[in-house]
Amino acid sequence: AGRLLKWKGMDVIINAIPEILKSYPETKLLIAGDGPERGKLTHLIQNLKLEKNVYLIGNILRKDMPRYLNTCDIFILHSYYDTTPNVLLEALASGKPCIVSDIHGIREVIKDGSALKVPVGNYEKIAEEVIHIFQEKSLRDNLTKKSRERIKEKYSWNRVVEDYARLYEEYEIGNR
Repeated sequence: AGRLLKWKGMDVIINAIPEILKSYPETKLLIAGDGPERGKLTHLIQNLKLEKNVYLIGNILRKDMPRYLNTCDIFILHSYYDTTPNVLLEALASGKPCIVSDIHGIREVIKDGSALKVPVGNYEKIAEEVIHIFQEKSLRDNLTKKSRERIKEKYSWNRVVEDYARLYEEYEIGNR
């Protein structure tokens, strides 16, 4: 799905897993993508003895993304910087509870409680929020509802077409 790059913060997510396992020992983390951080992440997984819980599954085809999203209980995106990540839009559209880093680009996508935001680099807060989602059905249900509403309101094809039409009109009026 993505590139395994330092600024994607996959190491932070992996570091959250031991704390989550204390409460939910059957937890599995799937990390899709490939890239220059793969070796370091593999080493981290081995050092933390998480080989039975964390899987680097490599690149997946775009067409297979819905199937992978449907298998997960929670989606985590912990980038140090980003703009409008398509994978986040896909996760929100799937209705999965999302935990995201509280950074500018992602903050623009997440409004009205459609995901839980955590400080960048804070694996303890990621673990806390994962456990919170697992424990609170009402929170899961609310995140699912809000994420689907957010996608429909801001990122549906109809909305995108309307926004582009408005931009073209503004450009045309400004150039007369």
